Amino acid sequence: MREGVRVVIAGKPNVGKSSLMNALLDEERAIVTEHPGTTRDVLRESLVCQGVMLTVVDTAGIHEPRDAAETEGVRRSRAALEEADLVLFVLDGAAPLDERDFEIAGRLENRTFITVVNKMDLPEYADFAEPDPRLRGGAVVSTSALKRTGLDDLRDAVVEAAWPSGVPSSDAVVVTRVRHRDALARAEAAIGATVAGLEEDRGLELAAVDGREALGALGEIVGAVTNEDILQAIFSKFCIGK
Repeated sequence: MREGVRVVIAGKPNVGKSSLMNALLDEERAIVTEHPGTTRDVLRESLVCQGVMLTVVDTAGIHEPRDAAETEGVRRSRAALEEADLVLFVLDGAAPLDERDFEIAGRLENRTFITVVNKMDLPEYADFAEPDPRLRGGAVVSTSALKRTGLDDLRDAVVEAAWPSGVPSSDAVVVTRVRHRDALARAEAAIGATVAGLEEDRGLELAAVDGREALGALGEIVGAVTNEDILQAIFSKFCIGK
């Protein structure tokens, strides 16, 4: 919620990764040519998609490099895959699948990815068979980055993959810090103990102890209560000058 979903666009050279990024951003941000291997570095841009913050990462095509620059580009692409929250695995819908597609698919095992079959505007796309099961993620979306078609379906698939339970509404309460989540869990447990103590007539004094523990946990969130552990957690994350 605070930093955005890291979406990495990956695939072999010349499948339309940079064109797809430009289409999603609705601007010509990445350089696109008809020559494979135009993208040599990792390019990052942010956008909001249906209320979800995305950090979209365009990568160099993963292939057998021919020189030092391509070697570094491929290395950075593979590193970006390791850091991705979600991968858009782009296939060329106007060309047969090959061993490079399967090599990239092997790197996506146990990762969340969407298979994007691009170039649906070309006549050769009609001959493209259903992607091999090894190349399929949670969804398969057909697009034409050049004609900018199929993008709404892709956006829907991205949001669904990022938030399977649904994007929280604007008025929903969202906990974005682990410390707050832990404090709420302690408060819930203490409230449960308070209710149980009253129902079982264990004594008002014991119920008051549990109730105070619940209030203390909630107070940690709003700043009404502090202790050395909380101060240590705060100072470990921020550089505060003298």
